[in-house]
Amino acid sequence: METIFRFFYWVRIALSPIILFGIFALIAYFNFDTPINLFLAGGFVLIGLILGVVLAEYARKKHGTIEFSARVMASPDFDEVAKKEKTK
Repeated sequence: METIFRFFYWVRIALSPIILFGIFALIAYFNFDTPINLFLAGGFVLIGLILGVVLAEYARKKHGTIEFSARVMASPDFDEVAKKEKTK
């Protein structure tokens, strides 16, 4: 069961750069009126895919995917906001 969660978090970490560079690809595709825009957009998606896999593998080897995601989601800023809301 834990393997499924590890895989889910690995995909979640990898999707962040893929989505970011996918947005860049859409902007490049629709804003340039040259035949090269398809190759430019494909390049952005390929860069996002490579960076996503590299980031997810780095996080898996260095911290573990679940622990890495927990550190990202557990921000001290959110704790301060929650404390202020409880005191109101």
